Amino acid sequence: MSNSPYIVNVTLANFQTEVVERSFQAPVLVDFWAEWCGPCKMVLPVLERLADSYAGAVRIAKVNTEEERQLASQFGIRSIPTLHVYHQGRKVEEMMGAQPESAFRAVLDRYVTRASDALREQALAMADAGDMDGAIALLRQVVGEDPGNHAAALDLVRVHIAAGDPATAKAQLEAYPPALRDSEDGAALARELQFAAAAQGAPGKASLEARLAETPDDLHARLQLAVLQAAGGEHESALENLLFVLKRDPEFEEGAARRNMIALFDLLGGGELVSRYRRAMFTALH
Repeated sequence: MSNSPYIVNVTLANFQTEVVERSFQAPVLVDFWAEWCGPCKMVLPVLERLADSYAGAVRIAKVNTEEERQLASQFGIRSIPTLHVYHQGRKVEEMMGAQPESAFRAVLDRYVTRASDALREQALAMADAGDMDGAIALLRQVVGEDPGNHAAALDLVRVHIAAGDPATAKAQLEAYPPALRDSEDGAALARELQFAAAAQGAPGKASLEARLAETPDDLHARLQLAVLQAAGGEHESALENLLFVLKRDPEFEEGAARRNMIALFDLLGGGELVSRYRRAMFTALH
């Protein structure tokens, strides 16, 4: 075990505290390893250098899979070393096998607090207040001055989506390096863009809701409303409307309800809502 104050052994008993809760303060890199694993021993000095150089801006949590078999099983660990990055209470990255220090830094730097984050927070506050043009301009400034601020780069895509411009959002995302586009957050944004693009040109929510109040079995209107709800973050309402269509006609518009439910499951990633509607979808189809 390392003597670094930034590296901690993690067990089932303290995983919630040392990984999930701690990740709200700084990103946590979880290393699933074992004594007999040669590549794990190659990774250890790299992790020690990272821990010391980040000096608390990143925490390293080590899970001995031989001693913590329940944790390893819970997270589906099939080979080691496997490394997960936790940020803001959830797993955001996964790396497998021995990696060079530069590869770890490329991933961790997406989540480490940066000097430019103050401007990023200012831009997000502007977006929350409805000043989308100002937020976009400020986020462009942040990304231009600090290309390593990947959170700001993804925020720029999100604000374009919120501003009703999925085409620009898509072009922006596609211009980023593959490592950023293919990260879990980047992939989630790509799925979100699918709903935002599909929602363009659809009637307004009020119009669709009025139509469904008169004709509840208007499956096309219900699909359109579900897409609008998904694009607007009303995920449970969207899933309920998609399930309604699925129950009435699984093949309607070439199985659009099932496709959109699966896309929304992918977007959400997991949780009770996804589990509940996955079961409901299975029951409706069988």
